[in-house]
Amino acid sequence: WGQLEHQLALVLEGGQARGEIRAELKPSTLAHLLMTHLAGMNVIARQGVAPSYFKRCTQALFASFRP
Repeated sequence: WGQLEHQLALVLEGGQARGEIRAELKPSTLAHLLMTHLAGMNVIARQGVAPSYFKRCTQALFASFRP
């Protein structure tokens, strides 16, 4: 889990360098947020929630990353 979060932070750092991702938050913070989101979605999925719910939540999260 930690290795995946680290790799994700590196990808996000590259996105910030290209101006594709907001720069006011550290890449490690954004990576932690994404990993927490994925873990939460995994728990909620066990409740039989519709896939459209996951899509809306994930789209909202990704939209918040844009500059």
